[in-house]
Amino acid sequence: MTENSLWIETDSRGTIQGIAPDTARLLGLSQRGAHARDLRLFFPTAYRPLSALLLEAEGQAVEASYPLYPRDRRPVQVHVRISRSPGANGSDQLLRWTLSVQ
Repeated sequence: MTENSLWIETDSRGTIQGIAPDTARLLGLSQRGAHARDLRLFFPTAYRPLSALLLEAEGQAVEASYPLYPRDRRPVQVHVRISRSPGANGSDQLLRWTLSVQ
């Protein structure tokens, strides 16, 4: 697992639209099983701050560190960078979440 391999693309509400294989494994999901899930549910202790970060990220990159709660495993501290996904434009804008495990 490399740092560049940990990414997720969501819509502006945090619904997973695309995910890297290593990131799906980190969450305890398959790539197919991750599709259309609310990513914010994996950050329950930061639910409100992540909602605010999502709104800010629509215009610029934002960064924060939070515990990530994978399925059936202990939490993992991650640094999250949320930015506009490369090639995203218009109202169907995707957000790219880049994760690094701390």
